[in-house]
Amino acid sequence: MERPDHTPAPATDGDFHLYHDLMSFKVKDILLVHTPYDAFIMEGNGSLAARIVNEYHGLNLSRPPRLHLATTVEAALDRLGRQRFDLVLTMPVVASVDGFALAARIRELRPRLPIYMLTHNPVGAEVSSPAGTAPSMVDRTWVWSGDADLLLAIVKNLEDHRNVRRDTARAAVRVILLVEDDPAFRSWFLPRMYREVVRQTQAVLAEGLNEEHRLQKMRARPKILVAGDYETALALFHRHRAHIFSVIADTRFPRKGKVDPRAGLRLLERIRRDIADLPLLLLSSEAGNRHHAEGIGVSFLGKNDTGLGEKLHRYFIDHLGFGDFVFRTPHGAELGRAGNMISFARMLATIDTASLRYHAAGNHLSNWVMARAEVGLALRLRRSALAALPDDELRRRVCAEVRDMLRRRQQGVIISFDPRGYDAELADFVRAGDGQLGGKALGLAFLAGRLTAPGQFGDAITVTIPRTFVLASDLFDAFLAANDLTGLEQLEDDAAIDRRCLAARLPEPTSQALAALLSQIDRPLIVRSSSTLEDAHTTPYAGLFTTRVLPNNDPDFATRLLQLGEAVKLVYASAFHHGPRAFAAGHRQRPLSRIGPMAVMIQQLAGVAHGGFFYPALSGVAQSRNFYPLPPMRPEDGIVLLALGFGNTVVEGGKCLRFCPRHPRVLPQFATVDDVLANSQSTFFALPLADTAGSAGDHPAPLVNRPANEAAAIYPQLFSWYSPEDHAIRDQTGTGHPLLTFRPLLQQNHSPLTDALLRLLAIGRTGMGCEVELEFAVDLAGGSPRLSVLQLRPMLQGGTGRAVHLSEAEKDRAFCRSRQVLGRGRLETVTDILYVRQRNFTAGEARLIVRTIAAFNGAITREQRRFLLVGPGRWGSMDPHLGIPVRWQDISGVMAIVELPLAERRIDPSQGTHFFQNITALGLPYLTIDRRLDHIDSDWFESSPAVRDEKSVRHLRPTPPLWLKVDSTTSEAALFPAGVPPA
Repeated sequence: MERPDHTPAPATDGDFHLYHDLMSFKVKDILLVHTPYDAFIMEGNGSLAARIVNEYHGLNLSRPPRLHLATTVEAALDRLGRQRFDLVLTMPVVASVDGFALAARIRELRPRLPIYMLTHNPVGAEVSSPAGTAPSMVDRTWVWSGDADLLLAIVKNLEDHRNVRRDTARAAVRVILLVEDDPAFRSWFLPRMYREVVRQTQAVLAEGLNEEHRLQKMRARPKILVAGDYETALALFHRHRAHIFSVIADTRFPRKGKVDPRAGLRLLERIRRDIADLPLLLLSSEAGNRHHAEGIGVSFLGKNDTGLGEKLHRYFIDHLGFGDFVFRTPHGAELGRAGNMISFARMLATIDTASLRYHAAGNHLSNWVMARAEVGLALRLRRSALAALPDDELRRRVCAEVRDMLRRRQQGVIISFDPRGYDAELADFVRAGDGQLGGKALGLAFLAGRLTAPGQFGDAITVTIPRTFVLASDLFDAFLAANDLTGLEQLEDDAAIDRRCLAARLPEPTSQALAALLSQIDRPLIVRSSSTLEDAHTTPYAGLFTTRVLPNNDPDFATRLLQLGEAVKLVYASAFHHGPRAFAAGHRQRPLSRIGPMAVMIQQLAGVAHGGFFYPALSGVAQSRNFYPLPPMRPEDGIVLLALGFGNTVVEGGKCLRFCPRHPRVLPQFATVDDVLANSQSTFFALPLADTAGSAGDHPAPLVNRPANEAAAIYPQLFSWYSPEDHAIRDQTGTGHPLLTFRPLLQQNHSPLTDALLRLLAIGRTGMGCEVELEFAVDLAGGSPRLSVLQLRPMLQGGTGRAVHLSEAEKDRAFCRSRQVLGRGRLETVTDILYVRQRNFTAGEARLIVRTIAAFNGAITREQRRFLLVGPGRWGSMDPHLGIPVRWQDISGVMAIVELPLAERRIDPSQGTHFFQNITALGLPYLTIDRRLDHIDSDWFESSPAVRDEKSVRHLRPTPPLWLKVDSTTSEAALFPAGVPPA
């Protein structure tokens, strides 16, 4: 009958981490007891210990056992009394003592220690136990013919017998049962069985996901168990019935205490009645038994056949699924071959229906998959599960099962790139190269491994990471070395660095990887940096390196490959840009010639095309801690910054929605109708899909700003409608002007988006052991939301953490005082101030102000001094209407920052931007001045003597210096004269 449906299987097809615990028993130390003459014979071809080591290394097996030698009985017993051994090998006679008597003495000392006898005589008379000595004192007898393969087989077989019960229960490891009582034939045949199994395992390892996966797969190879009589063989079969892969049996061996010339036929016939499709093989030195084997439907090999080893190899290929899968017609004609699971999946989709039916009916599909240790899939592809399916459903079921297994197996795993088996649809996270992944990639890979648990986000939303392809840091080093790119840091500006890198050639391994990627992905891509210093626990380097977005839709493949290659080169070039080096200087890091090894992440963009533009419905940043909570929010409830389109709106400090994921209905910035009109996002970033000719260097900023109301008809759940007639805003679709408020999405009774963000923040905070920040994008097209996590990084909170308190006297005499302060308790001496006049600030003047600040910064830092930066609006915003768009190289000497209110509007605190992330890393105090709650003495800043005074920026050097104090208990800060003693 067929194998029952309740056959055990592993927990999941993709859960290869369970293989860590397999093969727990290893033979580490062997005691070989022999005479000097035996040693001479056994080591006639070189050191036996060295040959064991060479055999292990040749087959890529780990930890070869150590061989300890003893030439007398007394020496052997002495060693056994002082040292732990896993196996004893003895000869028939040692120093006039027969091996069985020696075994009896060893049994008294070590009752459970396995003892095997090696003999040079293949006839068998030499191994007969003397009168009065129990043969059971020796566990098994082997015939030594000088082949180190036998020692390997002996060791592996002992390990298999000891590990089989636990490993089959743990990972449904397969079992091959050999029934053979002749020591001579067993000693010749078993090593060849192990060589077939190990070679097959090594072939499977070539398609492993990564090195860890390959090592674990090696542990999951089939076990080989050996029995010498009918009763033992039947007991082993029943004990491991659910995991038996094949039974190979001699024809003649003991049954009921006597040699039965038909014992093998009886055994295989009984097993065939139990499992109709199990591969079975009968061995016999009598050619006439072939007819009997065919009569019960089992394969046959003659022990005296010429080329028996090759015929055994063919049995493993044809019946156990070893080697390539050969697709054939029902008449045996070859149609094609699949060498790995990826090519197997592809051919299943197109192979002739008659061939597919033939292989399904013969259990060939199941056996081939089983030989690759994919037990769960093999059971689902058994003949019994597929036999009743019509042709169309058969193909659909088989293809779906294989591809589902491949996807589950690769979820949350960093896969090593292999051009022969790369399939972009099945690989979420792939690395090319052997170097480091960098901070961004590591954070994302860490989270990906924690998104595989089913059901943790419910059915209302899908949470995933985008398909990610990482060029590891060794490919960056190879790029520099191949093009002799020395002295890049000495070039005058970033554009010159970019030009030199664009003129260089990518090494062949990198070009090959990019070509393989593009051959399977024609959706828009983003090429991002992943420096080894990015997103570290001390250095975020957020937004300081180059990012390139590519439409990736040119009809010419060579053009697409050129654009992708140039985008990679520009990311490489940014490792030498002045911004990251200025940030490193401010963080006291060395060397400054470049910022650590650089990996590159290439990700498939989240989003959908609408009217010639590509963009996600939502993008944003979520932080596990809110530095500026308003009731009923608490700091630990976190904060989310949300925008329509690409996340540049958020990370560059543009207008977006701020809300607490635990209180999504509380929207302080939309408290009134006027607040909504003033603060709602009016434009969004999108990627144009037309006119994409040219190189990556020609298009430094391919994203464009589009009016937000353009998306109102596409995503009505994000919009409210303003009615000028009654000055009212309604969330229901209707007449009026669309306003991007997100309220219809967030204020429903249950928001799967906010629940998912809270869950993700909790996973990140627990896993990283600190507060975290994540970037995400959401697609809303076609049913339930799909949330893609783009980046996970630690949130850094710099500062000394010392207990610092502001006195009332200090507050009373302060030129500047704030109750919204980022930064822990600290006291700083302020010798220099750069002050931007509020009355002179306009959006049109913002770029000129940046150039003036940069010039002042250079002069101050050359004097090895630091300065306080004071000015209107959100510092670091790329929107000049919201603040001053400085970069880190423009303010590398800054010690603290004060954000003054804009005259015409209230700007929300700068959480979620790259600038904000770097501020927290450096521990810079950041004071936000609220005109209703805080104090700024503008007259003092305007009238104090200046070292330099430009139209909009004043450089002050107060005498005596001022003190800046950040209160660690109240999050207050004050700038006051040094004449007031600090408390």
